[in-house]
Amino acid sequence: MTPRRTHGSVLLARSGLRQEDIARRCGVARSTVGHWMTGHSTPRAVTHLMILRDAYGIPIDAWAQAPEQTIAN
Repeated sequence: MTPRRTHGSVLLARSGLRQEDIARRCGVARSTVGHWMTGHSTPRAVTHLMILRDAYGIPIDAWAQAPEQTIAN
């Protein structure tokens, strides 16, 4: 069975950014970004969502949707 791709894993791969880059921009630990990227948690602070929006170019509400709904392959 193929693992489900999360927003984070798809976006990170396409953007060339590292978790450390996003963590530094958000002022959080790299492990926090890792949890966002794997779907174990979601960013809740508006400032974090805005940073993610700017870094990846997707709407803030896209983090609440399934990857296949918002990210073209």
